[in-house]
Amino acid sequence: MVIAKMQEPPDVLGYRARLELYNEKGAEVESEAQAARTLINSIIEDTSTPSDNAALARIDNRIENLDDTRRQLKQETRELLSHLEARDFPAARRSLARADAVRDDWMRRSVLFD
Repeated sequence: MVIAKMQEPPDVLGYRARLELYNEKGAEVESEAQAARTLINSIIEDTSTPSDNAALARIDNRIENLDDTRRQLKQETRELLSHLEARDFPAARRSLARADAVRDDWMRRSVLFD
C-alpha cells in the first residue's frame, strides 16, 4: 500500500486492492482468534473433557496478547493511511517504522514463549 501511494503517479487501483485485502485479512484474523478463544474456554469449562487447562490458559493468554498487539498495529495503520492520503511521506515513514517496531517486539516476545 505504501509503495502504491508513494510512487508518482500513485497506483490508486493497486492501493485500493491492497487496502481491501488488508481489511479482509484483518477481519479473518480477528474472527479466527475469537473462535479459538471460544473453543479453548469451552474445553476448559467442560469438566468431562480431559485437558491440560493450564496449557490451554497459556494459549488463550497468547491469543489475548496478540489481540493487544493487533489493536496497536491497527491504530498505527490508521495513522499511516492518514499520512499517505495527505501525501505526508515523512510522517508516513515514521509511522511505518513504529508499526514495524510493534510487530518486531511481538515477534521477539512470541519466540520467547515457544
